[in-house]
Amino acid sequence: MPISTSTIHTLTVNPLPSPAKFGVEVSGCDLNNLGEDQFKELEELIYTHRVVVLKGQKDLLPASQQALGIRFDPETPAELGHMEDVRGVDTALGKAKLEPKPTLPGGWLININGSGSFEAGHLDIDHPFKLEGLGHRGFHRDELPRDETDAGFVRFQRWHIDAPFYKNWPARITQIWAHTMPSGDDVTVRWDDGSNLSVKSRPGRTAFIDCVALYNSLTSEQKAWVDNSLIEYAPNQWLTGAKAMGNGLAMFTEGKEKGTDNLVNADPAFAQTIPLVWLNPVTGEKALQAHAIIAYKLHHRSSPDSAFKVIDDLGTVRKMLDE
Repeated sequence: MPISTSTIHTLTVNPLPSPAKFGVEVSGCDLNNLGEDQFKELEELIYTHRVVVLKGQKDLLPASQQALGIRFDPETPAELGHMEDVRGVDTALGKAKLEPKPTLPGGWLININGSGSFEAGHLDIDHPFKLEGLGHRGFHRDELPRDETDAGFVRFQRWHIDAPFYKNWPARITQIWAHTMPSGDDVTVRWDDGSNLSVKSRPGRTAFIDCVALYNSLTSEQKAWVDNSLIEYAPNQWLTGAKAMGNGLAMFTEGKEKGTDNLVNADPAFAQTIPLVWLNPVTGEKALQAHAIIAYKLHHRSSPDSAFKVIDDLGTVRKMLDE
């Protein structure tokens, strides 16, 4: 459904200094006191530029951050994602965690990510808590040697969409508030997929893929089938035992997946089957939106008039998405 755009422009907007050629840096608003005109302007910027970095938000309140996310999609119930459904259950990302991640007072939908031990009172949380940072160890099949990580070489842990594709529909936007950034020397992020690609980065950064550019890079034949096909997901526990490739984009197919039988606290009926291509409600652009790591099946066709062919061989599904 198209979204109405703003006729008032009060924000300062500059392109991000990146060779990726998408994303902007924005200043001139206070998210704790965001009026409707500036919200509509911000909404248009997000759909137009896909990544928006908002400066000057060090005093952002948890309630304001939560309210902002709901504002983008007010008709959808505000619920937590899938992580509480797998509390106490092993997943592909690691062993079971029994304690829920702390959430911020005033913003119960907001999860805290990071690493370290924190005393009660930190961020106004009333109990001590510990956060474990995510790395590639335990999830990638072929791990970097310790001497290489000690020398500053790292990998993308995993590329993903912030959605479980189970029970709750994907949110319209993802928000990250950078409260405290890690310090230290730059790291070298390696793809480790045979391409010899690498990039220097400050530690603790988040990378984004331009899924519009990804769609535009496809051949006409590839666009025909992704335009008309669906991707089916499954409760994420089914991946337990499988391992990722070195670039964090795809999984090895070695028959180590747990499968969908006898999952704990999971109902396959909640798993979602959705389009591979999403239409931007402001620009009309198409984006290839496939969470390849957790893909389960493809409902394949190359025209809107043809019948779907269900592809359920996991190796074939992953190969088609990878190519």
